[in-house]
Amino acid sequence: MSTINIRGVAVEFPFEPYELQREYMDKVIECLQNETNGVLESPTGTGKTLSLLCSTLGWLQLKKAQIQAQRINSIAEEKQGFMGNLLKELTGKVDNGTANNADNSGRAFMGLPTIIYASRTHTQLSQAMNELKRSAYKHMKACIIGSREQMCIHPEVMKEQSNSARTQMCRLKVKSRNCHFHNRVERKKEDPAVSESPVMDIEDLVKLGNLHKFCPYYMAREIQKEADIIFMPYNYLLDPKVRKSLGIVLSNNVVILDEAHNIERYIFIYFL
Repeated sequence: MSTINIRGVAVEFPFEPYELQREYMDKVIECLQNETNGVLESPTGTGKTLSLLCSTLGWLQLKKAQIQAQRINSIAEEKQGFMGNLLKELTGKVDNGTANNADNSGRAFMGLPTIIYASRTHTQLSQAMNELKRSAYKHMKACIIGSREQMCIHPEVMKEQSNSARTQMCRLKVKSRNCHFHNRVERKKEDPAVSESPVMDIEDLVKLGNLHKFCPYYMAREIQKEADIIFMPYNYLLDPKVRKSLGIVLSNNVVILDEAHNIERYIFIYFL
């Protein structure tokens, strides 16, 4: 494993990166640090996906550390202020029994962004997740968003012929708490089999769901809440109704469109 410093970010890479990969990661981090859009291109076979994931997650890891340090400092300052005011009260140096509170206007905590990684197909997303699994960032929490058709394991629901019928039956069973797979999600999400497996694609979740008898579809929704990076196909990201139903927020988050040259054609086929 090789660690390289790019614009103050320690990026861990599975091997010594080629110059082209260094340049690519440099541009990714430049965009992230400047909070700007970027259109990046790299020839096939140059490790674009791995470079993209390592640079983005390296930046996010540093961001996490910075926010954690800010919070620790804020807590320490608040404790110090409390003890100072208490001491003044005890020594009678506070007029009328009141103390001046420190101005908290400059202490707003920064929100931690989520990486949203979108590609055209779930096959491409699985390939990206496999790249993540072999990187130094495989410990970071990842989630993949899929459909009920791909992730439901309830035998009665899966007997339905159409997606709309499956969706309706699923919702009815969940609402009436008649789906024992869904009922086990809350308890099983803390199970080490789930919590200690930070990177799981659809096949991993379905396999684990069958083994531990929980719903992979709703487990993915739970994992999504704490995920550092969320993988999803284009339509989940581009359709406002789907985004809303899944609780996907774009503002203050990082959006990556893999193979973005497909976006225009995709929008034309599915939305126009």
